Amino acid sequence: MDRDRRRYLGLLAGALAGTAGCLGVGDGDDPTADGSNGPADDDLTATPTHTGTGTPRATPTDGGSPTSDGSPTVTDGEAATAEATAAPSLVLDPVDQSGDGPLTVYPSKLASILRAAATGDEPVRAVADAFVYAPEPLLPAVDAVEVVDPAGDAGGTYAVDCDGGPSHQMTLVADEVPAEEAADPTPVAEFPAEYRDLVVAALTGSRGGPVAPQTERGEWVREHFFGEYVAYDGRTYRGREVHPTDAVFFSTEVWYVLSLSPVDGADDPLRLRLSEIDPAVRRPVDGALEEWTKGTDAPALAGPPLDDQVRAFADDTDRILTHTHAYDVSV
Repeated sequence: MDRDRRRYLGLLAGALAGTAGCLGVGDGDDPTADGSNGPADDDLTATPTHTGTGTPRATPTDGGSPTSDGSPTVTDGEAATAEATAAPSLVLDPVDQSGDGPLTVYPSKLASILRAAATGDEPVRAVADAFVYAPEPLLPAVDAVEVVDPAGDAGGTYAVDCDGGPSHQMTLVADEVPAEEAADPTPVAEFPAEYRDLVVAALTGSRGGPVAPQTERGEWVREHFFGEYVAYDGRTYRGREVHPTDAVFFSTEVWYVLSLSPVDGADDPLRLRLSEIDPAVRRPVDGALEEWTKGTDAPALAGPPLDDQVRAFADDTDRILTHTHAYDVSV
């Protein structure tokens, strides 16, 4: 009896071992570790076995079901909801300066220049930082402004006389031309005494200057020497400016010579508001304007997050004016 039982158990153990071998169950080692159970060397269509390293490729699933890395799949509806509830930004969209809405003068230096011109008798000569390279100011193209000045006494309507451009140092040179080209050249002796040496230096090849364009000296040079014919020592010359190629291109300052003359009325004056702007507003707006590139249709963006002061500024402000551009303001 015991012998038959032992014989039966031995046969049963052998059968189980054979079954395990057929199922590929070993002692815990990777069945492909020695290549015996992997694809044949010449099998080019064999499916590679995942080794557990690297990031598995996510498998497309139905909406809301987990992906292969365990994170839920975001559906189109969920993405739209997230976009709709995203934190807002302050949007400064470049626009033409003309229009019905008033322009809040944003740079404090520009507001100071306008106040000084409105309340003074002499032209205002100034240089100011701009937010772009090679800044071309807008004011020289404006005929009249209507100024609202809640914090000062510059309010009123004014005719505008303004010159300006990228700030740089001008150097004077002159090219000799045939006498018949100039009908009536100005003799150097007729120039004001304080400018004669400057002109003679340009005519004799040593170059005159440098001269800043916003100064009285620079204004005289721009109006009476550049592009004009000059007679000196029996010869005729035409004056011009010369400067390094990148002097204007890389300039980030703008120069002004501005006069404002009160008038009773004007056709379509540019409406300007000289408002005090909270420093908490200036910090994000300055950053947005400094990052913005002129000549692009894309708006300048500030935030998120946005402080309450910035939101209030956007609510109370239709448009802003910098030295070179006008922007619609929105959140």
